[in-house]
Amino acid sequence: MWVSSDRGDTFTRITEPHVDHQGFAVHPTQPRTIFTVSDGGVYRSTERGAAGSWLFLGQGIRNTELYDLADAATNPDLLIGGTQDNGTIRWDRPSQTWRWIRGGDGATVAIDPENESVMYSMGQYADSISRSTDGGENWTAISGSLPAGECFNLHYQVHPGDGDLLLASCMSLWRFRIGSAAWTAIFTPPGGTVVRSAVRTRDDLYLAGTSLGALYAGPHGAGFTEVMRNSFGGGKVNDILIDPDDDSTIWLACDGTGAGRVVRAVVGGDAADITGTLPAGLTARTLAADRLNPGFLYAGTNRGVYRARITRGAWTWSTYGSGLPDPDVRALRVHPRTGVLRAATLGRGVWEILTGPPLGSVLAETGRVTMVRAHDTGTGFGSGGDRLDADAVVRLDGAPAYSFGLRLRPGPEAAAAAATFALLRDAFRRNQPVRVEYTRTGLRSGMIIRAIRE
Repeated sequence: MWVSSDRGDTFTRITEPHVDHQGFAVHPTQPRTIFTVSDGGVYRSTERGAAGSWLFLGQGIRNTELYDLADAATNPDLLIGGTQDNGTIRWDRPSQTWRWIRGGDGATVAIDPENESVMYSMGQYADSISRSTDGGENWTAISGSLPAGECFNLHYQVHPGDGDLLLASCMSLWRFRIGSAAWTAIFTPPGGTVVRSAVRTRDDLYLAGTSLGALYAGPHGAGFTEVMRNSFGGGKVNDILIDPDDDSTIWLACDGTGAGRVVRAVVGGDAADITGTLPAGLTARTLAADRLNPGFLYAGTNRGVYRARITRGAWTWSTYGSGLPDPDVRALRVHPRTGVLRAATLGRGVWEILTGPPLGSVLAETGRVTMVRAHDTGTGFGSGGDRLDADAVVRLDGAPAYSFGLRLRPGPEAAAAAATFALLRDAFRRNQPVRVEYTRTGLRSGMIIRAIRE
């Protein structure tokens, strides 16, 4: 910010409250009072910008410009974000205030999937990537041999199955193991550059999306081959999402304003354009799958969030979530334990929505029993966030993706549980519908409260 007191013949730079000024005004009756709006918000000086005279006026205006967002898989109430000119910031529920943990520009962020204290952040380019092992209090540079001054806001990620392994998309696909001396380029495409990566944990299959809309796959990060090229009209790969229910299905968000903005690819199979009714002119920047309601797909665009489902063979998109404006959405994240969907925006902060009933809800499903099984006490059923501490498991055709548990153990509830199990077993034999009331304990699981014949 500069000021002239001789009609513009000479200028002197004055103290600035923040960088990147977007607007300026002078009070109409108090000429020494000036205002500026910037990437840091709204400020006022009553001394024409003299040092120490600026006052922040933007409290309560949620206008943070976020480039990226990361949630902690082990803690649903912890987020970090990378922001334009406001550094890297951290949020812990129930606070409504984000805490600044690294200065300058923020950009891509990540949190170790097994250890929420291990975080990653960067400034603007590849040579600014850093790591913290104490929740963001201290940072150590790990950019090593990545190209200096290249790849603005590049995408990087923690390997989902190996927390000590990182991947970075900077022209080539790079790999780095914590404690090693340097990053190693493991794949350079024959055309374009690598701009996005993902890893399928089941078989350690690396995926690399390019600036030309192609998708490459390499087992364990080697021997990459092209598995899909966007021939539908879309361009650069903006995001890669591996379907959480069927990891042979890969969803891509691609540049463009017409066809080919959202693509469904199958490793070893065909690709399909599912842009469908997504309004023309919107850019698909980021994708998320609905963990609480299988069959839905979300897209963060330059004008809000859209949700899609397939109806009569066609993909239908519609705006999603009342209360959300139409901001430029840069990251969508669904927490793996709670299913909460969060949207990070460039200019309107972070928003969240629960796409289904929360854990602990008392719900009911109706249908015919397709499976009823009893097993050894204490062995449980399922895995991860859907593991049931139950001695019997039931499934219904009305909710085929869900498992319902029942405890058959000594205690005051033993007789009632045995009677419920007998009712469900009889309904299975007779192919009769039942109503199961349950407490939700996982994304697709619950503990039975009671069962009633329909």
